[in-house]
This record gives sequence, C-alpha cells and structure tokens, in this order.
Amino acid sequence: MAEFAGKVSAEEETYLEEAARCLASRCNRAAIILLWAAAMSRLHQAIEKLGFNAYNTALDQATQKKGSPFNRVSKTPVASLPELQRCRDFDLIVVGMELWKYDLQVFEELERLLGIRNSAAHPGMLKPSALDVQQYASKVSSYVFEVVLI
Repeated sequence: MAEFAGKVSAEEETYLEEAARCLASRCNRAAIILLWAAAMSRLHQAIEKLGFNAYNTALDQATQKKGSPFNRVSKTPVASLPELQRCRDFDLIVVGMELWKYDLQVFEELERLLGIRNSAAHPGMLKPSALDVQQYASKVSSYVFEVVLI
C-alpha cells in the first residue's frame, strides 16, 4: 500500500502489512479492519505525544459545543494509554476536531470510514472488493496519516 510509504511508525506498519496480506488473500473485510486499526494506532500515538491533559482539555471543549456530533461524545477523561484505548473511536474522531483542527467535513468522512469498519467487523452482507479496500486505504491515508502527524 504505497500511499502510506514514509508516513507510518513501526507499530502502524505492522497493521498495514497485515492488511496487505489480508488483501492478497482476498480477505477484504479483515483488511479494512486492520487499516482502521492502523488509523486508531496513529490517533493513540498522537494523543500520547500531545499528552493526556491536552486530550482532556480538547474533550471538554468538544463536549461544551451544542448539537451533533458533539452531544454524542462520552465525557470520559483519560490519564493513561489503557484508558485511551477503551475510549470509543467515535469520541476520538470528534475530539480530533479540537486537537488537529480538521473541520466537520473531514470528521464526517472519518465517521463514514468508521461505519465501514464496523460493517466489516460484524455479520452482514458487506462484500468489499479489492478496489473498495484500496479506496478505503487511500482515504485513511488522506484523512488520518496526512492530518494527524506524530
């Protein structure tokens, strides 16, 4: 997955390599799940680098805003990586608007990617093609790895 070249940490690379193996084996749903795991790894690493106080401040700012998606965020402050890992992915991408200053359009795209990941991870009729996985990877690269720098 060339779109990630030079943009990822060693931890993220392990998820991406496994996603590529899944894609080669035509396990497209699994590839999508692993691509999202790489994205969440990036968010976790970036939050650790900024500090949990910065995350908690951004969480407070986000939850003070009115309307959706802000009113759907769980107001759970964190003080460690294990606590952060238990946070909902949705909450992290909402708080990300405060931390990395992306707009509502980028948030909505990330929410769509999360929805696809959730569909891939649960029983149902979703049958992503190899092209779907490539498009998913491209969007993860653009909206996570090019925006959230570590």
